[in-house]
Amino acid sequence: MALDAAFGLTDEVAPEPYRIAMAALDIVSDVAAERAVLLLVDDAHWLDPPSADVLAFVARRIESDPVLLLAAAREGYPGGLADAELPDHRLTALDEETSAGLLDAAAPGLAPTTRRRLLVEAAGNPLALLELPKAAAVAADGGSLSGVLPLTERIERAFAGRVADLPGSTRLALLVAALSDGDAVGEILAAASAVAGTSVDLGAFEPAARAALVDLDVNSVRFRRPLIRSAVRQSAGVQQRRRVHEALATASEPDPDRRVWHRAALMTGTHEELARARGGRGARRAPRRDRHRPDRAGSRRGAERTRPPDCSHVHDRTTAELAFERGRPDIAIAVLHELERLDLDPVEVARARWVSELVDARALVDETRVAELIAIAERASATGERDLHHNLLWIAAARTWWASPGPDIRQLVVNAADRAGPPSAADLRLVSIHASAHPYANASRVVDCLREAAGSGVTGAKNAEFLASAGMVTGALTTA
Repeated sequence: MALDAAFGLTDEVAPEPYRIAMAALDIVSDVAAERAVLLLVDDAHWLDPPSADVLAFVARRIESDPVLLLAAAREGYPGGLADAELPDHRLTALDEETSAGLLDAAAPGLAPTTRRRLLVEAAGNPLALLELPKAAAVAADGGSLSGVLPLTERIERAFAGRVADLPGSTRLALLVAALSDGDAVGEILAAASAVAGTSVDLGAFEPAARAALVDLDVNSVRFRRPLIRSAVRQSAGVQQRRRVHEALATASEPDPDRRVWHRAALMTGTHEELARARGGRGARRAPRRDRHRPDRAGSRRGAERTRPPDCSHVHDRTTAELAFERGRPDIAIAVLHELERLDLDPVEVARARWVSELVDARALVDETRVAELIAIAERASATGERDLHHNLLWIAAARTWWASPGPDIRQLVVNAADRAGPPSAADLRLVSIHASAHPYANASRVVDCLREAAGSGVTGAKNAEFLASAGMVTGALTTA
């Protein structure tokens, strides 16, 4: 009767909480006299105080009965059963072996690269391990798994729901942190303040830290799980993301590359000033950032700064390079798609293809694609771009070697390597190209070049990489 009144099933006035708690305990005990009882309470942090008091009352009095109360609550949320002094067990991420087993059971037959990425993205979260394969399948149907992996609605709802409970200033600060390419809390708060139009201080992150969404100290803020960052980013509207990127571009003013990168995230077509900034100040730092570029990249971009402003394709291509360097292949792919529609000269076609191959590092198993890549490389060589020619040819040789293609594709690469010139210690890329193009036929010449280079000393990590890969594919493992 007390519970009927509490639930409004009768006209009686609801009794005092103690009588309600006793009535609940009596029902549980009566059922437990016949069989064991499991009481499950999910999202216990959302319980209203009277319900939490009743459950705590029951939990403290079931030790002698075959009754188990299992309640799940999110870390960092006060109230609920947190004050009931019940035994607790803190759930952590699944270990690597268990994660791999769950993923394989949920999505057998994944490609190795996709499987590795999903394990990293899930970070031991069981829901993510079950749901991310669906998102990966959608992304693969669209042609690429590059960039930010889209979350399924179920994952987004699970993670975004945790953020929705937080104050508005905290949600804004989290969005800025999610879109930032760094973790410096001062810069993030400055950008958040610019978006909000009022001061946002370190206290804005404290509710998120208490909810175990981020790790916070006076200098930095980091998301506890990659999927939390993704959910925050994905649940925001397009205009809100644009405002945040604009604010981050301003906040990162002392670092021109990072400023341009955030402005690149706003691109909806050709942005001449943005591209010119990339081709200018970014060019002077390119050799330090990325040694795998063609050797003439710096001087080439210096010339670009003197070109008339209608050379937007050059600027778009360099913007794609910057996006790739900053870990945003999704932006790079979007810009490269814009370039595909333009009528470019052979050198710019080759440079765009170079960036495209870096972004999409698939093995080369299609004869048409291999032939096209070789043709693009050789047209660039005809204009004097020898470094670019050899870089593209190296990609063709190395990736066809990994794919172990048929004889027709192999012969294409062998012929292209022969046209480029014999292996020589003076050009270590050619050594690696010939080694990958035909390891058995070229082994003797390649090993001679390896010994010569090793005897004279090798400088630079990239040169060592060319030689080591050449030694590996030809079986000269000690030298490699």
